Amino acid sequence: SVVPSQPLSGEYDVEASAREIPKEHVMKGMFFSRYLKLLGSRYRLLEEKLEAPPRLGKYLPFAFYPFRDFMRIFDAAARQSYPDLPSKEAHRREARNEVGVFIESTLGKVTFSLVESPQVALARYPEIFRVLVQGPKVRLTRTDKHQVTIDYKEHFGSLGYTMGVLE
Repeated sequence: SVVPSQPLSGEYDVEASAREIPKEHVMKGMFFSRYLKLLGSRYRLLEEKLEAPPRLGKYLPFAFYPFRDFMRIFDAAARQSYPDLPSKEAHRREARNEVGVFIESTLGKVTFSLVESPQVALARYPEIFRVLVQGPKVRLTRTDKHQVTIDYKEHFGSLGYTMGVLE
């Protein structure tokens, strides 16, 4: 059990993790672009490790790209943003911005215009997830009035990232 006030410890091995992520696990480009800006010229150091770097150096918001590549880019950005924290906690903190990235997109604006509370947004999480990510499956079960369980089938990548998105 982890709470938002309890920091995660430990280092994340991005290359070992990337090798485990199935090739069919992909996500929308809208989540890549923010980190390219954050990394600036440091992105070029990562480019040779990427399986499908974007043509012309720009990720298209609604195109799908390898989740393996996303984890490499995200890991570098999180470590840059939070250099004094263990990488697992850096991932968690950096990922807390992901919902904001989605809300700024056209799809996010439409989706969140229909959501009247955080509880409703959380209840719609699996549906939103299916639009943004292909490969892994997410199921939400309401366990009581104030609690839900979220199950990820085939969770790959950083647990800190996933926790940060949900927080």
